[in-house]
Amino acid sequence: IIFFKKFFSNPWEYTVSLKGDYSYTLNKNYHLIYLLVHIAKHFYGCGCGVRMIMDIAMYINKFGKELDWDYIWAEMDKLDLRLLTQNILIL
Repeated sequence: IIFFKKFFSNPWEYTVSLKGDYSYTLNKNYHLIYLLVHIAKHFYGCGCGVRMIMDIAMYINKFGKELDWDYIWAEMDKLDLRLLTQNILIL
């Protein structure tokens, strides 16, 4: 969990502007990583439910072709979450 805090210590580094407005959102890759780390935190802590898994499924369904999967898998390896991520994606 300590490494998770370090990984997410500067989220502004991973944002994109929304149509030139003063609004920002996480880039697509970082957003998915956030969702996966968030579910891992719940899984190892108090548990996670179907809704969290469905959030990930819907996100991948919508943005899957735009994601940099090599980058995402590399980050999951750094976070030691590859196996959990693989199992979530199988569901």
